[in-house]
Amino acid sequence: MAAELVVGALLEVIFDRLASRLVLDYFRERKLHEQLLNKLKVKLLSINAVVDDAELKQIQNPPVRDWLFK
Repeated sequence: MAAELVVGALLEVIFDRLASRLVLDYFRERKLHEQLLNKLKVKLLSINAVVDDAELKQIQNPPVRDWLFK
């Protein structure tokens, strides 16, 4: 249970950082396309959805619980 909370909190911090002005400026200064940043955000949101789903399934599915704790 603690591992899931840590992962969820970590992803939340990453999302907040992605939205920060400094990160956006970094991408712009290096002429990195904003679409690249958006793709990264979508991937991280997908990861968060998988982790959230796994948190719900871990009680009934021991392999899922094992995966969460790795």
